[in-house]
Amino acid sequence: MNRIELDIAIDAPPSRVWACLTDPAAVRVWFGAHMALDARPGGGFREVWRDGAREVVTAGRVLDFDPPSRLVLSWADADWPAETRVTLVLNPEGTGTRLRLTHEGWAALGDGAKGLAAAHRAGWQAHLAALAAHAAAPAAGAIALRAGRAGEAGALHALAIRSKAHWGYDAAFMAQAAPKLALAADLFAAGRVAVADLDGRPAGVAALRAPDAGGVAELKHLFVDPPCMGRGVGRALLDWAAGRARAEGARALRVLSDPQAAGFYAAQGFRHAGDAPSDAIAGRMLPVLVRAL
Repeated sequence: MNRIELDIAIDAPPSRVWACLTDPAAVRVWFGAHMALDARPGGGFREVWRDGAREVVTAGRVLDFDPPSRLVLSWADADWPAETRVTLVLNPEGTGTRLRLTHEGWAALGDGAKGLAAAHRAGWQAHLAALAAHAAAPAAGAIALRAGRAGEAGALHALAIRSKAHWGYDAAFMAQAAPKLALAADLFAAGRVAVADLDGRPAGVAALRAPDAGGVAELKHLFVDPPCMGRGVGRALLDWAAGRARAEGARALRVLSDPQAAGFYAAQGFRHAGDAPSDAIAGRMLPVLVRAL
């Protein structure tokens, strides 16, 4: 066996399936908490898991990234003599999606390849079923966008701190970062803060600066409360920012991103346009990401 081929019908549109396939928080839900995926051109993944008493490290690179229809990854355990390749293709099918997975290159692994391929086939069947269930599951509540209020600045600051800390930063880092996670009063006064409510409570927040002379609007703030990650809150806020910027005549949307969030932005069509210094952590460089509008 040199090739695994699977396909599954998913009761969700390709845009939703793609988001579940590439958003790091969503991937941890349907694939497992051990999976760390950076889904963007030049990105990769790493998972550390146990096969009985043995610790296994599986890793790979993003070889092709074409939202929202095609993702190709190299795939290998640390002790394999060669890489295999995983291709996931999404096609619309009625109001849903047909996802086709190919995992090939097993013959290059020599002895034991047949057993490895059979085990991975079973694993992929389970993962794809979990992906389909996650993508098709109705949200516990509808996302409602509204203008942020100055009186809730403290609560939104606390939400942003929880969101940043979700990435595993230590206490010293968070102490330096926290002051910069507060929203400026002028953003509230100008109506440039959006809050996403889910189940009646704030689930995320975004803020947008007006376009500059070159027609580039700055996304100053986008944070999702960790319990609400993977439920479309970030995409809803980003859609608000893009729509607002477009209505104001912007030709592009720019964000100085946390490296941990770069995969999310890449999945939404942003490209890497360089690096710039962090305004919170001295000496730290952050990716500048841009999306044409």
